[in-house]
Amino acid sequence: MKLILTLMLLFSITLCFAQHQTLNSRILRDSTELAQIKNEFSLLKASVEQNNTLVANGHSTIANELSTATTSIGVFSIILTIILVIAGVLLSRMESSTRKVSEETREKLSEIRAIEISITKIQEEITGNISKLYRDLQREELDDTISKIENYPNLAKDLLGKLAVFPFNSGDFPRLLKVFKTNTQAGFGSPFAKAFISFLYYRFPKESLSSDYYFPIPAPNEWLLKSDIELIDNFILENSGKQDLPVIRQHLIHKVWTTSGAMRLNFLKKLTIDEIKQMLLSTEPHFNGEAVKAELRSYLSGNSSS
Repeated sequence: MKLILTLMLLFSITLCFAQHQTLNSRILRDSTELAQIKNEFSLLKASVEQNNTLVANGHSTIANELSTATTSIGVFSIILTIILVIAGVLLSRMESSTRKVSEETREKLSEIRAIEISITKIQEEITGNISKLYRDLQREELDDTISKIENYPNLAKDLLGKLAVFPFNSGDFPRLLKVFKTNTQAGFGSPFAKAFISFLYYRFPKESLSSDYYFPIPAPNEWLLKSDIELIDNFILENSGKQDLPVIRQHLIHKVWTTSGAMRLNFLKKLTIDEIKQMLLSTEPHFNGEAVKAELRSYLSGNSSS
């Protein structure tokens, strides 16, 4: 019985020792695991703190970036606003300028249309009345040339040739005659007077013979052909008795002095006895003056005897 108790006690002690050993092993193991857990916790805590630091730094960086971005956005907004204002002003000016250019273009187009209409009208006038236009141009050039002669008589000899081709009207002779009278007060012997006389009798024979200013009829020359002189002579013979031609008698006497033969006799027959006597008393020099006077005396003698 004691043995059994002893065995049971030993078994119990052994069992307790074994349990104690097991418990110590478990405690040791748990302590190791706890140390590992603590170590891992420390590492985890350090990682968390590191992460917190990174997060805090990230928040700061993001805040700084957001602040910078906000500032940039503000500055950009101001710049954009200024640009938009400037663009608005420029667009307004461009619109005003465009409107002005459009109005000016419209006006120019109207002017161009008016010019086109005017040109068309002129072309129609030129096409339909070219002869009248030519006469108008000639008239304008003629008036200009006469004005030059009036203002510069010394150029008359050169300008008269230019005048010869133009058609004259009734108002041109008095203008030319006035220039001639003004510049021939000293006589008719100058080249100016000779050229002007020939021109007047060439272009205005009847007007020259019918005027109140006497200037002698020249002999045939570069202006006056023999046929022109014959027309002048016939006009004198036909109109020698007209009282409204103040110098026609002077032309008649001049023709007696300057012609010969049958033509002189024709002029002589138109003279009165008093005019013939005045010619005989004349002391002016004439070509073959004495021969003419002898013929006049013979004519008077023949008329007296008849």
